[in-house]
Formats: sequence, C-alpha cells, structure tokens
Amino acid sequence: MKVAGIQVKLWTETLRLLKAVPPGGRSRGEKIRRRKSIVFVTCRPTRRLPATCPASWSPLELGVYGFVRLRNSGHWDLLDDVNLAVHEAGHLFFQPLGDPLVVLGGSLLQVIVPLAFVACFFVRHDRFAASVVTAWFGASMCNVALYIGDARAQELPLLGGENVIHDWWYLLIEWDLLSHDLAIARWVRMAGALAFVVSVTGCVLSAKEAVEAPSADPVRRNA
Repeated sequence: MKVAGIQVKLWTETLRLLKAVPPGGRSRGEKIRRRKSIVFVTCRPTRRLPATCPASWSPLELGVYGFVRLRNSGHWDLLDDVNLAVHEAGHLFFQPLGDPLVVLGGSLLQVIVPLAFVACFFVRHDRFAASVVTAWFGASMCNVALYIGDARAQELPLLGGENVIHDWWYLLIEWDLLSHDLAIARWVRMAGALAFVVSVTGCVLSAKEAVEAPSADPVRRNA
C-alpha cells in the first residue's frame, strides 16, 4: 500500500524480522534499537517527489484555473498584473527595432517570457515545473487573444488613456487583417486552451512517474 509516496510494509516486514531474532531475552535498549531498525527498513519513500511538486492535487488545481480563465475572458488576477508588466516592458525592449516590432513587442515578449521558463525547466529535466509554467503561457495567450479580439471594438481600458494607440488595431490595419480580428483571437485563444491541456497532462504524468518509479536511493538496513 502507498500513502503519499511512502511504501508501507510494516506488518509483513515486522513479522519477517522478528522471526529472524534468535530466541532468548534481550535488554530494553536492544529491543528499542531493533524496533527502530524495523521502522527504518519498512517505512521508506519509493521516490522523492520533485521540490517543485507542492501536492498531488496540483494538476486538478491547474485544470480548474484554466477552466475559469477560458470560461471568463475578462478574468483578472495577480498573474495578469505580471503579464501586463512584461507586456509594457516588451515595447521598451523592442523599441530600437522600430515599427511594427515596437508595437508587436508587448504581446510578443508576454508570450516569449513564459516559454523561456518552460524551456529552462525542460533543459534542467524538471518536467513538472515546465508543465506548471506552461499554464502561464496559456494565460498569456488568453490575454493576447482578448487584446486581439478588441481591435475593432476598442472597449478595453488601456494604460495611458484614450490617446494611446491600440496595439492590435494598428497591427491588423498594417497587415490588412482588421476585419478578421475575432477569428484570429479565437485561434490564439485555442492555443491558450491547448497550453492548459498540455500543462495539466504534463503535471499528471510527472507526478505519477515520481510516485511510481522505484527509488534510486540506497536503503540502509540495520541488523
């Protein structure tokens, strides 16, 4: 039986080890040491979960979060504040490259930053962390989709007030795609939904592998 990643075979192993005890009396200290040996041997982790794995219910939590974001396009939380800061930094970062990259740079950096974290964790072979950060990428794509879909309506409040040019209104006019803003937004939103699916699936597989894989750590057995 496994409980929270711990393989417990206390009763069967206790009986086996007790049978190996030679007959005769033992001192109280020897009996205590023997019990400690039995517990140490029989209650051991099958494998340590990654440090980035907070709990076994994280995939479910990410799934609920993704569902909330996809169901309510106007959802806003702390992660959106981070995305907004990255978005504004993107305009500054791409400013030396001129138009249209300085305008596109906000949405572009907003997508590049979470992807960079995904790649970083993947290279470090931390697939659980990479899967979690993929949800950030999905949230960023939902933000960009909302912005694109607002190109003609221009109902979203923008930093700087009414005198600020709407990024995607400008870009879609430049590309002669303004009439397709809602269709483009739907495709970007679908990409965000796919990112959430990949995130949840990756978390489930990583957590399952961490719990079920045999331990590579040596187990001390005290006689």
